[in-house]
Amino acid sequence: MVELTPEEAQILRGLAEDLFSASQQRTYWLDRTRRTSLDLLARITSWLDDACPGRHPVHQSTCLRPQGHDGDCTDAYDRTWTAPVVPAPRREREDE
Repeated sequence: MVELTPEEAQILRGLAEDLFSASQQRTYWLDRTRRTSLDLLARITSWLDDACPGRHPVHQSTCLRPQGHDGDCTDAYDRTWTAPVVPAPRREREDE
């Protein structure tokens, strides 16, 4: 497997997200085009080993999008769900 620089990986992630977003909720996109965009998104995310840890609350399918993505999670069946917000760890105050 070819090693990518961080910049190249970021460009590839952006390409996958752009393709996914462009075919989202568009009635004029053919089903085959949407499925292809989901497949490419899954392959790129897997190749970069950067998958979102989100799982569908009912079906337990995994999210295809990269970690830290904006918006809802999406699985290979084009089901979407809102990922739970993970609060930032609390920092304890230092007493002076």
